[in-house]
Amino acid sequence: LVWVGLQLLREPTAVAGATAQQWGRRWFRQALLVGMLNPKAILFFAAFFVQFVHPDDPHLWSNFGVLAVIMQCISAAYLATVIAVSARLGHRASGRPGLVIGAHLVAGTAFCLFAIKLASASF
Repeated sequence: LVWVGLQLLREPTAVAGATAQQWGRRWFRQALLVGMLNPKAILFFAAFFVQFVHPDDPHLWSNFGVLAVIMQCISAAYLATVIAVSARLGHRASGRPGLVIGAHLVAGTAFCLFAIKLASASF
């Protein structure tokens, strides 16, 4: 969280001056890397799927396949909504560099503060 917050705080003016295509490619690569290497997601699916499929089931792989397709459909619908809302907000903010810079400063500060709160929480 600190790393993400510092990245947002470090270059808010570069974000406002860059084209959407330049930042879109960078963010896509970063999101893909984070998504593929996210241990929480991997552990969630490992723990989630085994609850619905029994090892003795003769249709084990087809059941896994059905669950995977259902999860991908839910994920695609959710992400399509996020993309549509983000694109609309991004289009509205594209002509206002001050708004973009301010949003990045607020988000970066929030990430850093949240990281400090999590680090200082007692277990």
